[in-house]
Amino acid sequence: MNDEPELICYIDGDNGYYKFFAPPKGAIVTQAFIFCKRCGTAIYPCTGPKPDAICIPCYEKEMSYER
Repeated sequence: MNDEPELICYIDGDNGYYKFFAPPKGAIVTQAFIFCKRCGTAIYPCTGPKPDAICIPCYEKEMSYER
């Protein structure tokens, strides 16, 4: 059994990006979707809203441009 939390997106913070993980099973969460601020894709069906969330494909694309 894998106890590591699932990475669901990145948050665009003041000092760069930080990882945002799925809540643990049984956690009490809001029933609001998280949408990507770049492409509008639904990232996760709860714990939202997160207006600065970036989906993993958009994050990877952005990081490839910075190299």
